[in-house]
Amino acid sequence: MELRLRITAARVLIGLSSALLCLALAVLLFAYSGLYNVAASAGHLAWVEKFLTFALERSITTWSLAVEAPPEDLESQARVKIGAGHFYGGCASCHGSPQTEVNAVH
Repeated sequence: MELRLRITAARVLIGLSSALLCLALAVLLFAYSGLYNVAASAGHLAWVEKFLTFALERSITTWSLAVEAPPEDLESQARVKIGAGHFYGGCASCHGSPQTEVNAVH
């Protein structure tokens, strides 16, 4: 008895959809497991670093569309002082500054 399979567009589409669904499920399960260290202090594989940089840049581009620049001069001494205060209060402890070292473990 000869068994012939007919390859149709529907079967190919179902197969591809099933494969993509399985891949997505595997990725989600891996992410859920917590096995991959995403800490900034751990470093990343080169391709992961490129992907994260790409995602970061796209996110900034997209979300900055809704941000309106302030009408004031951003280089005025008053604005620079406010910005420096915000940086030292919320960023410098991890990212470092001219006066402090980077502390990625913080």
